[in-house]
Amino acid sequence: MIQSITFHYPTCIDHALIDNQGIIRGGSYHPIITLKGRVSEDESVVIDFSKGKSLIKSIIDDKSAIGFDHKLWVIPGYSACVVGDIFHSDGDRVRVKTSSDIEIEIPASDLHSPTNRFNGDVALMIAEDMKHVLERELAKNGLDVEVECSLHQFPFLRNADNVHHLFRYVHGLKDSSAYGCKNIAHGHLSFFEIIERAKGYRKDCQDCLFGERQLADWFDRFAHTIFINRDNIVDENDSYIHIHYNTPRGDMKMRLPKRASINAVILDTETTIEYLADWFTRQTINYLHLAKVKRFVISEGLQKGVVVDVDDWLRAEQGGS
Repeated sequence: MIQSITFHYPTCIDHALIDNQGIIRGGSYHPIITLKGRVSEDESVVIDFSKGKSLIKSIIDDKSAIGFDHKLWVIPGYSACVVGDIFHSDGDRVRVKTSSDIEIEIPASDLHSPTNRFNGDVALMIAEDMKHVLERELAKNGLDVEVECSLHQFPFLRNADNVHHLFRYVHGLKDSSAYGCKNIAHGHLSFFEIIERAKGYRKDCQDCLFGERQLADWFDRFAHTIFINRDNIVDENDSYIHIHYNTPRGDMKMRLPKRASINAVILDTETTIEYLADWFTRQTINYLHLAKVKRFVISEGLQKGVVVDVDDWLRAEQGGS
């Protein structure tokens, strides 16, 4: 018997992408993967769901260039950049030079570039590439299946009716224990969601509405941001910011031009979501008060993130317990 089984959101694929303007932008996708194959005689399944999910995730997360998660994506026919190989004694590396004068040098395994050409839609192209990669790699594990793949950008909100905003960012975490997070050129499609209001909130409150508009405008301004830990800057002048750090997966280098189209924010801390949440709260505290926001979520990608209690944050800022 032939049957199809489906895996909804077996993982969240966080990445960065060189776009058609030569800008590096963060992104995240939830995949839906369907496997069509023969039902086995021993277990009466196409594949055990737990084993199938584990295999799919391991291929998508693969540390080599076949993987998709926490990689820099360069899309043939779309990404406005040139990729050159660099050969070092510690392993193959690539240098990416974009049309906006961004320069990135990373281990070759940190870059993913599909073999198919751009078809007018990045998500459809990556899904087609993922289909072929999954079919090939699953076959190596003895699984003869046809794969269907689609990519989605639905945030895991607590309530779809809550006020929320999507935003993208790029960063690299030198000291992270997660292998993928060390990549200087990876990012996320994230969300801000108001989950609790303070007393006195009304939908027709003019102060509340004004605060919400200011929050929306703020996210419009910071919709695409590159966050940089100041400790990782090795040189800065009127024209460029040079970032460089070393990790067990290799040297990470990026040169960013100082121009309006590239929104770079330098922090005096690491750029984990915990510190980004603190920075965001500090930047928007007046708007949060006007909108009577008591608690909110700010995410790293489409699934996970930080919950901020505004009163607790204020007490900590004022040196309270």
